[in-house]
Amino acid sequence: MTNNYYKYSTSELIELLTILQIKENKFKDESKKYKKIIELVSKNIKNKIKKNKINAKLITQISYISISNLEIWNLKDKMLEDRKNYSALLYRAMELNCVRNIISNNINKKFHKQDHTKNKISFFVKNEKKNFKSLKNFYMELF
Repeated sequence: MTNNYYKYSTSELIELLTILQIKENKFKDESKKYKKIIELVSKNIKNKIKKNKINAKLITQISYISISNLEIWNLKDKMLEDRKNYSALLYRAMELNCVRNIISNNINKKFHKQDHTKNKISFFVKNEKKNFKSLKNFYMELF
């Protein structure tokens, strides 16, 4: 039997790192396990990002991915507690996810990943709400 290894793109590694950091904080019992994985993922990111490609835009994009992942996790917890507002909370999580996907796709372009199978969906409705449009436009300006 052969081992098939999935090659993570730069943006996938960044997202994985942020999710592992959330898990490290939320699941204290397993924090040591997550710390080891975080170390490995961090080394992979360091190998993929060269010094000349790090700039303010990339740092802002990484920050947004991190913050949006945390907010999506928090919204998930709120959905379980507040069933009456489940749909509104889910909609907000989906908006954040779309903008995060736009940024992830942009990071992949920046690092010359032309594998379109790794592109993430960056829309989910035809009629976007005003707040979502402004958030999306703000982050589109980062490119």
